[in-house]
Amino acid sequence: MNELLNFRAEDDRGGIAITLSRSGGKYEGMPLERNLEFIIHNVQKAPVSAGVAGRNLTCLWDKDLRQLRFIVKWNMKPLRIDIKY
Repeated sequence: MNELLNFRAEDDRGGIAITLSRSGGKYEGMPLERNLEFIIHNVQKAPVSAGVAGRNLTCLWDKDLRQLRFIVKWNMKPLRIDIKY
C-alpha cells in the first residue's frame, strides 16, 4: 500500500499558510506520527508569529541565509500552519 504526503503553501495576507494532508492507505510499520522539518528559503524578515493547531510554533530565522526553519509533529490528520510577517 502506498502513502502520499501532501503539502500546500500559499500567501495569506502578510504571511504564509501551509496545509498538510495525506492520501493512501495504511501499511505495516506505518508510524502514528511524524516529525517534519520545514526549511523555507528566501524569507526576508523574521516572523512576528507562527502557529499550528492553535499553539505557538518555535521558528529559527537565519538572517544571513534568509531561511526559516521549524519542526512540526504531525499525527497524519489535516493540519494548517500559519506564519505571519
